[in-house]
Amino acid sequence: MDRLWGRLEPIAADHIVPMEDGETAHIGGQAIQAIHTPGHAIHHITYRLEDGLFTGDVGGIRIGHGPTIPPCPPPDIDLEAWLDSIQGMRVARPAFIYPTHFGIKRDGVTHFDSLEENLHRIAEWVRQQLAAGTSEEAMVPRFQVFLNGLLAGYGLDDRAIQDYEIADPAFMSIHGLARYWRKKEARG
Repeated sequence: MDRLWGRLEPIAADHIVPMEDGETAHIGGQAIQAIHTPGHAIHHITYRLEDGLFTGDVGGIRIGHGPTIPPCPPPDIDLEAWLDSIQGMRVARPAFIYPTHFGIKRDGVTHFDSLEENLHRIAEWVRQQLAAGTSEEAMVPRFQVFLNGLLAGYGLDDRAIQDYEIADPAFMSIHGLARYWRKKEARG
């Protein structure tokens, strides 16, 4: 984590205010609404500021005008919840989307459609690999080849594909989605 984001520091407990789904906080004359959007993580919240959504990782990773891909690290990926959250963000019809990775997006329909499509593609690929008995360790380089092909299909060059790998390392998505599918299978 330090290499990617710097040293993590705890936030003082008296500076944390839990927000319920739909609750609004007023800060500096601005209304900020919390929208619970689980799927990437059970605790995930999107924030609405005016007609923009700060989606965090549930809104996917999108570099420039490339496709939106889902970051799927463990421990609590939940595809059904994520799809519900995408739909909720989509129907909010934001004028702007501020995903964690990267920049301001002004094309909500395209952004969320790409995220949903690639979430299905990537999750299904991992499910099929598990069904074939492929270990997570063996899956990681295969997934990178699969993802590189997926991104190349959108017209991305090698540099852009490398940028996506830096933003969303293959091993994280493999471990997160493999854990999801195993838990789902155990529940029956």
